[in-house]
Amino acid sequence: MTVTKTTKTELSTARCSMSEFGRIVGLSRGRIWQLKRAGLILTDESGVLVAESIKRFWLYRAVRRYVETQPTDEYFQRVLMTA
Repeated sequence: MTVTKTTKTELSTARCSMSEFGRIVGLSRGRIWQLKRAGLILTDESGVLVAESIKRFWLYRAVRRYVETQPTDEYFQRVLMTA
C-alpha cells in the first residue's frame, strides 16, 4: 500500500459517486437521495463533494441526538454555519 500526502485543497475537492458515498457512511441509496434533497449531501456534475458532505451528515446526526431537528430547520442551519 502506497501512502501519499494530500493537501487540504485536494481533500476539499475530492468527489465520489452517490453509491460510493452511501457505502462510506452506511446508508441506502434511497436515504442518500433524501439527504441530497434536504441539502446535507452536496453534489455537482462530478459527484458528491466528500469532505463537506461528511461534515454536514455527521454534524446533523450529532445535533439530532440532542435536539429534534430536520436538515432544513433554521436551528440546524445556524449550527452548520458556525461549524
